[in-house]
Amino acid sequence: MNVKEMIKLGLILAVFATAACVMLAFVYSATAPIIAAREADTLKGDLSKVFPDPEANFKPTEIISPSRAVTISDAFMALHGEEVVGAVVSVSTQSFGGPMVFLIGVSDAKTITGVKITKHSDTPGFGANADSETYLAQFIEKSINDPFEVKGDVDSVASSTITSRAVALSVKTAGLAVAAWLDGEELVFDDGAEEEVTLESALAAFFPDADFESAVGITSPDDNVTIQNAFTARSGGQFAGAAASVSTKGFAGPVITLVGVSAEKMITGVRILDHSETPGLGAEAASPSFLDQFNGKNVSDPFEVHNDVDIVASSTVTSKAVAESVKAAGLAVAAWLSEIEEAGNE
Repeated sequence: MNVKEMIKLGLILAVFATAACVMLAFVYSATAPIIAAREADTLKGDLSKVFPDPEANFKPTEIISPSRAVTISDAFMALHGEEVVGAVVSVSTQSFGGPMVFLIGVSDAKTITGVKITKHSDTPGFGANADSETYLAQFIEKSINDPFEVKGDVDSVASSTITSRAVALSVKTAGLAVAAWLDGEELVFDDGAEEEVTLESALAAFFPDADFESAVGITSPDDNVTIQNAFTARSGGQFAGAAASVSTKGFAGPVITLVGVSAEKMITGVRILDHSETPGLGAEAASPSFLDQFNGKNVSDPFEVHNDVDIVASSTVTSKAVAESVKAAGLAVAAWLSEIEEAGNE
């Protein structure tokens, strides 16, 4: 093929490519309004389903979520003429299988008018059963001031407590957010956020008035738990114990836990230094109310959830990860302490 033929072929291809682009642009310009109209009709239908008032018109607005665990992405005020009679919000929160997205309607009487799940990844036959009109109908006409407690005033999906709690939390949060917006107030949730825990503050809490040095030679007896750092504690010149920072997999990612062990091989304290667990669910494992149950336990105790370790509600995976971390760190430090004792007796 000579140069002229190559140039000719290139020009032909360029013409075809240009023609294809023009045709695609024409098709898009012709279909875009149709697609937009269909999406608008679908949205209007969904809004009317969760706010079933035939006289209501909907107008976009801004409503802020009062909870870090629940995100409001879109909001629409419901109007009778110029009168606001409620609102619909699109909210999302973390469920068992991933993000769960809802449309939730709330009236100006501050009751729930409807709930629709628009997206979820929960398990078919289990958490996915929450996406049924029969289950979601229980929320209609509930006051936003109701507890919304699973197995209390909210029925649970069979074998799907995490999903049930995600639904209840989303509906409750949406109700409170819309009510605050209607009243012109800014509502702030108490998400149970604890004071930031640092390595230094945790060590000082485990061994008050002690001095700390890095320790080496402490190894984990559990392949699922990795020891990152270790420290010896001395108080008044006397050996008080040691602490180990360990990592294991929680529900949403690594959980880094610091565990203190006394010279008597008892747990002196547990604090979570870092995690990615779900706010309102597994993240509750970082609270002192959960972690302080380990204080005073012997490293030889079972550390089994549902046995000698209480769990965080709806967060068995996270609870088990913490219990395994404390057990592994306790045994590792105790074994290291025994080696030190034996070396000192030789």
